[in-house]
Amino acid sequence: MSSFLHRMFLARLLWAAAACAVGAAGTFDPYVAGRHNVSHTWVDPLLRPDLPMSLSVSAPTSEQIFPVVVFISGLEGMTPAAAQSRLLQRIASHGLVVVTAWSLTESGGPAQRAVKLEQVMDWMHSRLPDYLHHHHFPGLKVDFNRTTMLAHSAGAHVVVSYLERQCDADTNVKGLALMSPVDGVDPFGFIKEYCITPGQKVNFTLPTLVLTAGLDTEHGFPMFPPCAPTKLSNGRFYDAFSSPRWQINATQFGHVDFFQDAFWMIVKDTKFCAVCAADDCDDRPLYQDYMAGQIVSFALATTDPDSYCDQLMYLEDFSLHPVATVGRNDRAADVCRGFLAGCARP
Repeated sequence: MSSFLHRMFLARLLWAAAACAVGAAGTFDPYVAGRHNVSHTWVDPLLRPDLPMSLSVSAPTSEQIFPVVVFISGLEGMTPAAAQSRLLQRIASHGLVVVTAWSLTESGGPAQRAVKLEQVMDWMHSRLPDYLHHHHFPGLKVDFNRTTMLAHSAGAHVVVSYLERQCDADTNVKGLALMSPVDGVDPFGFIKEYCITPGQKVNFTLPTLVLTAGLDTEHGFPMFPPCAPTKLSNGRFYDAFSSPRWQINATQFGHVDFFQDAFWMIVKDTKFCAVCAADDCDDRPLYQDYMAGQIVSFALATTDPDSYCDQLMYLEDFSLHPVATVGRNDRAADVCRGFLAGCARP
């Protein structure tokens, strides 16, 4: 174990010991698997003409009601859910219904896909509960009133465009979590289609988490732009949102280092994106746990602040993170009081 991991282990051990003194609620650890068994199902759009994208669902098998995480994957939603299956299953194990909307065949750029996402959200609200009841989840209830939007890379362009259009109509969305978000249509910036104008705020307010990878802006292949160019990613998004907001940078990892091994190897071998150095890549499972844990803590705090406001410590106390991080935030001391307001216009 590296000296850094040793220090992190000791810090986590000391924190856990202290937390035991203040009761069971303080011992919750988002970086380990949750208490729920998880199953998976898939909604095939070929059999449902009113659904424009595939839906991959990872959810607890418990007969309870759970909040929802709607995930738009990278490449504007073209990356299959399977590429990040461990991450999604880990999130679901903590009591969240994770729905990944993706498509390899849908045409159009992020603005057009944002319109398709409106159709997907309508289908989910009206049809998904009954579908789940008949496909592996007979006792599961979906609480759409507590929804978190999640996106990776250029999927963030789709989700932000959706919220800019639909915020008034979708106040059920309580939080927005973005993993290495990227604006634009292409990494070269040839097509001038953006969801963010630098120096201006987006037209909605919503608690926002920006999870940055330290190697996002590094070149994978020298002649090709980074997967998250500096001017189009991460800080561009953080700066465009209003308080409350958090940005956390996992300094040793790259744009897709949380992917499953088979998908990650394709990116690594083609040098499509910069990936972690050899020593750090040994810790990729810890990075997957970290990413899932950050999303879980944010989603639980923003959708159930009465029970989970203390989860914000996992966003703000970097000594609790299993990988090296730095970050910043902009939030009021009593931030949890306003979490359930949902998406709103400023």
